[in-house]
Amino acid sequence: MFWGLRGRDLYLLVLVNAVTNPLVVLVHGLTGWVVGPELWAIGTEWFLYRTLENQLKRPLLFALSVNLFSYTVGEILQFIIY
Repeated sequence: MFWGLRGRDLYLLVLVNAVTNPLVVLVHGLTGWVVGPELWAIGTEWFLYRTLENQLKRPLLFALSVNLFSYTVGEILQFIIY
């Protein structure tokens, strides 16, 4: 919502993250790799946002921001839980 996404755009955000996030978490859990899977997610999300959403002005910046937020929240939650 911070980026002004509404309605269909929010559904796209959820769908794109539902595709990329589980794969990133799985690869990280199995291998311990962080950078490679995150870069793959950013690239994939950028491509999908650029292709499917014409209203998004800066899809690469958006993909970077969303993934940075997701990674940071995940690290904070992991710190709290463990």
